Amino acid sequence: MITGIHDLHVGIDYSLTSPAVTECDGEWKYENIKHYCLAKNDRQLDRWGSLSNIQITEYPKYKTEMERYLGLSSWVIDCIVKYTKRPKIVYIEDYAYAASGQRVLQIAENMAILKHTLLNYKLRYEMIPPTVIKKYASDKGNANKELMYDSFVSDTQRELTKEFQTKCDKNPISDIVDSYWICKYGYEHGTNTR
Repeated sequence: MITGIHDLHVGIDYSLTSPAVTECDGEWKYENIKHYCLAKNDRQLDRWGSLSNIQITEYPKYKTEMERYLGLSSWVIDCIVKYTKRPKIVYIEDYAYAASGQRVLQIAENMAILKHTLLNYKLRYEMIPPTVIKKYASDKGNANKELMYDSFVSDTQRELTKEFQTKCDKNPISDIVDSYWICKYGYEHGTNTR
């Protein structure tokens, strides 16, 4: 079920270190796609700032973990809420459950703040399991970052490794790739994501 062709579709690969957002404004064509990601420093901003249809922003400054979570969720809202258009549903990759200890709590708190922020903006969201996204993108529910990237290149004809001058399993490439597939899956499957 393809959702409304004139809608704004959004996919989010959300994390503490390198979140990424992909949006498609209208029909699914790569020219209608825009990616958003964060840079850790000025050097990355300078190197990557001119890449086509990728908006790079400096990672939000923070002094406490709560400031970090609020800064990241505000960054997402800045990416997806437009003056004239807003997504009906935001698609987010669900937890991977690979983390343990204190990290699990931080990941959960970060995601909870994002969900709360989306609801404050009256934006619905759906969580999509990572295995569903991987199988959709590559036909393998356990696909690694390289296979996900190869599927992205095949689908878009865009080689981010050459543009970012880094390997496909590094941030922000793998995050952009994941958010792209989350967005496309949401576009094609609408609210039937499970």
